[in-house]
Amino acid sequence: MLQANIDLRAQLAEVDASILRLKSRLRALEATRLPLQRQLDRVVFQVLSLPPEVVSNIFVECLPRRLDTGSLDRGVPNAKLAPLLLLQVCRTWRAIAVSTPHLW
Repeated sequence: MLQANIDLRAQLAEVDASILRLKSRLRALEATRLPLQRQLDRVVFQVLSLPPEVVSNIFVECLPRRLDTGSLDRGVPNAKLAPLLLLQVCRTWRAIAVSTPHLW
């Protein structure tokens, strides 16, 4: 019984030491992450600076077209080409895509 208590205390001490090491590592990673996030926040994405009308036209032009007629293919598009994917890029693209009737 006494040996079991000693073993449990030793295991608990090991776990506590691991927790301290992991907390220290987490703080170091968070300190590394912060300047990276600040740098990323300063990046200006050129496409987001385009007027919504231009982005909307680009979206429509990217719709799949029928090879035989060149008309817009209103059939079931390939999943990779579906306008629904535009909704998942960012809030700005979602708003533009939703407000572009020619996509739907």
